Amino acid sequence: MCKIKNGIKALEKSHMFIEDFKKDGDDSNLNWGCFMLQQALELMLKGLCETYGEECAFGHMLSDNVEVLKGLYDKAPDLKELDDVLDIANQKSYIYISWETKSRYSRFNASEKNIEDAFMIADRLKDYIDIHKLKY
Repeated sequence: MCKIKNGIKALEKSHMFIEDFKKDGDDSNLNWGCFMLQQALELMLKGLCETYGEECAFGHMLSDNVEVLKGLYDKAPDLKELDDVLDIANQKSYIYISWETKSRYSRFNASEKNIEDAFMIADRLKDYIDIHKLKY
C-alpha cells in the first residue's frame, strides 16, 4: 500500500512542478514535473497490482504492470473501469520511461499532449483508488 501513497505524493509534486514551469518557463521544473509524474504512474500501477495480491513487475516500464493488471480482470472485474487509461499507459510506456531517465540527466522536450495524457491517467488511477476505498 505504501507504493500507492508514494505515487499519490509524487502526483501532487508533479502538479506543483508543472504549474511552476508554466509560470516561469524554468526547464528544471518541467524536468522534475515529468520525472515525478512518471514515478506517480509507476507507483500507483505497482500499488494496484499488490492491492489485488499480485507481484508487481520489476523495473520502470509501465506496460509490464499494465499487463499484470489486465490479467486480473477475472479476479477483480472493477479494474475494467480503467481499461481505457491502461491502454493509453501501455501505448505511451516508451515515452514515459524516457521521463524516468532523460528528465534527470539532460534537457529534454516533453509534449504538452503527453503531459496532459499522463496527468489524465494518474488522476483516473487516483480516482479509482479513492472510489473503491483502497488503502494507502
